Amino acid sequence: MGYLCLLGVLVIVVGFILGVDTVAVVVISALVSVLVSRIDFVFTNLMVRSVGSAGILPQLLATLGTVFTVSGVGQATSKAISGLLVTIY
Repeated sequence: MGYLCLLGVLVIVVGFILGVDTVAVVVISALVSVLVSRIDFVFTNLMVRSVGSAGILPQLLATLGTVFTVSGVGQATSKAISGLLVTIY
């Protein structure tokens, strides 16, 4: 979103060079920023929809791993498997 700031500054500079009123320059720069951010939002939304749930799968798996680590599921599973292996052999 840094380019929106640069775009706003560019509109203000061009407005002052052309001798446009200050309020009009600020309004024009705000409108241009809103328009560009809306276009950016639409493309981002389309990209997220095209990726689907696979886009958030790594975050979900990382969260699930953290929950399992904190709750001690790994230690309980290793004890259960080691106890099972001892009784088999």
